[in-house]
Amino acid sequence: MQRLTTFLSLVLVFALTVLSAPVASAQQGGFGGPSGTVINAQALNARTTPSTAAGVVAVLPGGAAYPVTGRLADNSWFQINLFPSTMTAWVSGAYLSVIGIESVPTLATTGPVPASGSTAVVTTDFLNVRSIPDPYVGQVRIVSAYGRAYPAVGKSSGSPTWYEIVLTDGSRGWINGRYANVTNAASLPITYTGTPTPTVATGYVTAYFLNVRTEPNPYVYNIITIIARNQSYTVIGKNASGTWWQIRLTDGRTGWVRGSYFPVNNGAGVPVTYNN
Repeated sequence: MQRLTTFLSLVLVFALTVLSAPVASAQQGGFGGPSGTVINAQALNARTTPSTAAGVVAVLPGGAAYPVTGRLADNSWFQINLFPSTMTAWVSGAYLSVIGIESVPTLATTGPVPASGSTAVVTTDFLNVRSIPDPYVGQVRIVSAYGRAYPAVGKSSGSPTWYEIVLTDGSRGWINGRYANVTNAASLPITYTGTPTPTVATGYVTAYFLNVRTEPNPYVYNIITIIARNQSYTVIGKNASGTWWQIRLTDGRTGWVRGSYFPVNNGAGVPVTYNN
C-alpha cells in the first residue's frame, strides 16, 4: 500500500510539472520574457523615444504582441522589441497590456525628444516601392506592407508628392505620398524634379445605358447625354473617393459617370478633380 501511495504521489508531481510549464510560458507571452499586447487601438504608433513628439518608426496593429524590454518608472511608456526584427521602440502604456510587468526593468530617459528626421509609415495594405517616382515607368523595387516604417530623405516636386525612402538594405526607393504618413515632410529636400509619365486611362461602359452628368451627383437632373454598353472613353479625373470618373466625350465635352458601371484601367494614377 505504501508503494502504491508513493507511486501515485510521483505521478501527481510529474503531472503538475508538465501542466505548469505551458502556463509559465503563456504568462511570458511566448517570448521567453515579459510581453505586451496592443489594446484599445486598431493602430498604435511606436516611437523613437517615450514622447508623442518623437518620430514614428512603426504602426502596430491591434491585438499584436511584442516582447517588452523596458519601462518608465510610472509605467506610462514601455520599450518593446519590434519582433521579429531587433529594433526597439516606445509605445504608450495606455494602449499596452503587459504580462510579467514586475520583471520589466525601469529605464532612464532623457525626456521628450522631437523627431530629428522624417519617417514614412505605409498606410495601405500593399505599396509598391519604385526606382523613380513614376507609376508607369518606375521599376518596382519591393512591395511593402501596412505599418512598415522607413527613413524619408527626399521628395518629388510634382503632384502627387512622392517620397524617397531608405530601405532596410541601405538602398533607396520611392513611394506615393497618398499611401503613407510622413512626419516632418515639409523639411524634406526636393530630390527629384523630373516630370512623371502622363496618365493614360480609359474605361468602358458595362451597363446597357449609362448617364453622363455634369457632376458626380445622381440626385439632381444634370444629365448631359447617355452612352451605351461597351463604348470606351478617355478618363481625365475622378472624385476624392474614387467612385465616379470624369470622362471626355467624342465631341470634346466632359462629364461624370458612376464607377460601378465603368471599369477603368490605370485608374490609380488619375488625378482627383472633384473634392466635394
